Amino acid sequence: MNQLNKLSFYDYLAAAMIGIFVVWLWGQTAAHFPAFFQEASFGLVTAVSYFIYILGGVTVSYLALSRTGSRKVKDGVVIGGGTALATLFYVNYLPGVESNLLIALTIGFTVGGYLGAVLIIRT
Repeated sequence: MNQLNKLSFYDYLAAAMIGIFVVWLWGQTAAHFPAFFQEASFGLVTAVSYFIYILGGVTVSYLALSRTGSRKVKDGVVIGGGTALATLFYVNYLPGVESNLLIALTIGFTVGGYLGAVLIIRT
């Protein structure tokens, strides 16, 4: 545990890697189950996508803050926003990416970072 309760570069890097993994796993799920994504309504797929991204943000924020012992909401939001930024760099290089996905990633991971910080504070 970090004695100063500060997040290091490696904490941010680990959070970004986990966030990219969540996005990659969701993309692989879409590739392996195309029938669900073709037959489901656009609203349902969008809602599930937001849920997945928020859950990813909660996970990275909770893990990073519990590792360092930090109890600041600001740190959780920074972790979520940094993870969103890293995943935006990753997703931007994929073919056929629309701006809606970039917005969903930013909102999902930032809100998830906030919720993860609130969760770690309350436990």
